[in-house]
Amino acid sequence: MVSEKTEYGIIQKNLMGQMCHVSFSSEYGPVVEKEESIATYLIDEGYDILEKEVYYIGGGVQNGADTYWVDTYDYSVEPYEWIDYGKWKVKYKIKKRK
Repeated sequence: MVSEKTEYGIIQKNLMGQMCHVSFSSEYGPVVEKEESIATYLIDEGYDILEKEVYYIGGGVQNGADTYWVDTYDYSVEPYEWIDYGKWKVKYKIKKRK
């Protein structure tokens, strides 16, 4: 996959020649605010926008365990959980104008 960095994210081109612009944010608000700027940038750079997708990737509850040595032959295991936060992703499928 070929990638080109832009001020808003990355333009990716796969082996089949399909292109897309991808941008990430940890919060939804900044993603929505950047949509218009990204679209304007792509049009100014000579791309046609074919499709736009906004979705949340990653995240969820993760499990783990800590082991503590109490004595030489004795130990304690404490299970715990934590929340793994994902990212918001804006993906524009694009095509270079001729």
